Amino acid sequence: MTVRNAADSNLEFQHWLSSLTRRAPVFLAVLFAVLAVGAVTATFRAPDYEATADVSIGRPPTVVLLDPTTTTPDLPAELKAAQDAEVVQLAATDRAPGADVEVSIDEASNSLLFTATGPSAGPVADAANGYARAVIQLREARVADQYASAAEDLRAAISLVDQRLAALGPRSPTTAASRQSLRDQRGAYQAALERLEVAAVLGGPLRAQLSEPASPPSEPSSPSLLEYLAYALLAGLFLAAGMIALLEFRDKSVTGSEAARSMSGVPVLATVSGGSRRWSKKRRSTSGISAQDGVAATGNVMLDDPRSTQAESFRSLRATLTSLMKRASKVVQVTSAAEDDGAAAVATNLAIALAQSGESTVLVDLDRHVVELPFEQASNPPGLDVLFSGTSSLSESLWTVRGVAHLRVLQAGEDDSDDVLTHPALGPTLRQLLERSSYVVMLSPPVLSSSVTLHLAPFVDARLLCVRPGSTLTPDLEKVSDTLTLVEPGVLGVILT
Repeated sequence: MTVRNAADSNLEFQHWLSSLTRRAPVFLAVLFAVLAVGAVTATFRAPDYEATADVSIGRPPTVVLLDPTTTTPDLPAELKAAQDAEVVQLAATDRAPGADVEVSIDEASNSLLFTATGPSAGPVADAANGYARAVIQLREARVADQYASAAEDLRAAISLVDQRLAALGPRSPTTAASRQSLRDQRGAYQAALERLEVAAVLGGPLRAQLSEPASPPSEPSSPSLLEYLAYALLAGLFLAAGMIALLEFRDKSVTGSEAARSMSGVPVLATVSGGSRRWSKKRRSTSGISAQDGVAATGNVMLDDPRSTQAESFRSLRATLTSLMKRASKVVQVTSAAEDDGAAAVATNLAIALAQSGESTVLVDLDRHVVELPFEQASNPPGLDVLFSGTSSLSESLWTVRGVAHLRVLQAGEDDSDDVLTHPALGPTLRQLLERSSYVVMLSPPVLSSSVTLHLAPFVDARLLCVRPGSTLTPDLEKVSDTLTLVEPGVLGVILT
């Protein structure tokens, strides 16, 4: 049976949020490291300078002949011609070492742009202008050849028309139409030849001109610190996200209720995440609240926030626990696989919940490894070590808690060894506590940290195992589950903290 409450629906989200919180230092470290590399690279990398020369392109002879009104040159063809091997070889003679030139089209001004980049300001301007002049020089030669060829073709066509006119012989009505047609052709050829000659003389429609020479740049174009930081930020985000994904993939912690149930082999009785803070038994009260006076003003959700989801989870756990425990003696052991799994908070709030229902309850703190019981105290009341020494009575060792009428607390004492927890008088003491109360909630050390938890098995009627998603490791939970199956009673259920 798996008992679920309202907190279960938020458990996976809480685990995801907890994982992000735990991974945040790694994420930020990777991100800042990549940003630092980008900043250092931008600072110490040799600067690049950039200069651009603008060459306006005129119409080729074929355009002048076919459509005199056309003013747009064939820029893609001009770009291809500018990237010809002969042009590149010629331009290389004027190019500075280390300077690279790229040619692009500016359709708005019918121009070719020659952009040079290199480590020095002056040489890049020379490289851009040199490449542009090489293109102009070769284009002028190519256009001159095209002009000469076109003019020669026109003159040949005119000569052919003149021959055909001469062959017609004397004028007669029968040859008038043919003669007129040939004259029209000759006139068209002659007009085209004149346009071509005028264009050659004026040069504007045909020629390529260096309309805007490249000037030495005053500042480097790169590296730009902001640009490098932007690229570094993107790279850092991707790298950090990949690192977090890898860490999550390699994470061996329990992820949620289904994983805890399948690994432990017992049902999840409650989810009390959010109500398990860490407290110190040796912390002194600053508000005047002592162990005899009551629970500290912070941390105990059953007292501090009784209407919270966590408090309702403990009341639900109380109802489940009382219905499952059939024996007359009711000693509930609360333990965990490892430290910081929230066992102390679970034991404390469960004891308060039982006491608030009217059941006389004793909370026995036997955890010698994790100082986590949420009680402030002005002095150290006698514990089990003093009780077993015979210098204190059981009544003197029990704390009464203000605000919870039916709850008393008994601690192991100041002895840091486990001798008290294996003392022969522990069994009779627990039986005395049961004679005075309905429930004994026993906070035991983590199973993997101490063997005392197993030695306490003869005095236990029910055992609750605390598991904290994102903290409790899967191998630890599996090992604890295998260990606790060897002793009676087995684990009654899992509490997700």
